[in-house]
Amino acid sequence: LAQAIDVAVDRGDVDSALLGSNNLLQGVLVQWPREKVSSLVGRAQSLAERFGWQDWNIDELGANYQSEVVGDLPAAIEVLDKALADPLADHSAKRAWVLGERVWLALEAGDPTAAAMFDEVRAAIEAAFNHQHRQWLNTLEIDLAARLGDTGRASRALDQLAANAGGGVEPCVLLAGSWGGALLGALRAGVSADRVREVFELVRVSDRRVARDDDD
Repeated sequence: LAQAIDVAVDRGDVDSALLGSNNLLQGVLVQWPREKVSSLVGRAQSLAERFGWQDWNIDELGANYQSEVVGDLPAAIEVLDKALADPLADHSAKRAWVLGERVWLALEAGDPTAAAMFDEVRAAIEAAFNHQHRQWLNTLEIDLAARLGDTGRASRALDQLAANAGGGVEPCVLLAGSWGGALLGALRAGVSADRVREVFELVRVSDRRVARDDDD
């Protein structure tokens, strides 16, 4: 894949180069040596800037590198704030996802405005009507409730996850990155372990759960 990205760059195929960079970084972000990952992130960002492209995936990965590899939350927030403030950036459903990532970083940083930011994310995701993003919204709400000590709010959001897993009226795809975080957040919020285990079993046997998440 790294060689294919080199070929795409040489041919001026920005779309393929950025797509390949996104796919590669998704797999190696926390696996490869920090210096090598930093070089890949910087190259993708430079490529997008040089050709005047705005790529939400690369913006998100740049922030993830700062938060998960470097451990620098302010730098991660700065990456997303710059992307979200770009007047030429599109307002696709992916923007709502990145906005959700920004709220998560705000929660991690103890930002007191995170709760208000969550309301903005809710409006953006509901307007986009992207079901995968709405599941992420559910996870964010549980995380927020846990940090606020609002067990009732977390419990209601967990009920929504259970409904989705059980084949509720709202179609969705259950990814481990979202439902796993929701279950852990519910425990932190004070929802009983028995209820969390019950929802876990619903998700585990749900035909909406992504098969590749088995190991997770």
